[in-house]
Amino acid sequence: MKVSEWYEDGSVGGYGEAAGADAGKEDLTDYYADLAAQGDVEAANALGETYFFGDPAAGVPVDYARARGHFAQAAAGGVAPAHATLAMMSLYGMGVEQDNATARAHFAKAAEAGEPAGYNGLGYIHLHGMGVPQNDTT
Repeated sequence: MKVSEWYEDGSVGGYGEAAGADAGKEDLTDYYADLAAQGDVEAANALGETYFFGDPAAGVPVDYARARGHFAQAAAGGVAPAHATLAMMSLYGMGVEQDNATARAHFAKAAEAGEPAGYNGLGYIHLHGMGVPQNDTT
């Protein structure tokens, strides 16, 4: 079952109830990891967010390198917000070398898919001239 189906069919009554009423956030993180390993790109994105922000309640520290791997899987599968997050990580050197060109490419892919963060990111890098000519009118 894909993550989106899992939520739609009511299997999760709230965050942390992956395996029933007694399940905790650790179980949800494990569930996402299992689904991502099976190719579920939405689960990969959710797992990327878990490592990007960290989740002390689930015992998950911030780990940009692990987050990047999960976001890359999600982006390869067409998850537009994953492109936007990879762009931000590249733009600010979060767990990767700072790279304006890579950031722009990911923001563009996110924007092409209609992701608002992609448009915002493209505007930001043009406004500030980050790897592109500075332009505060577009």
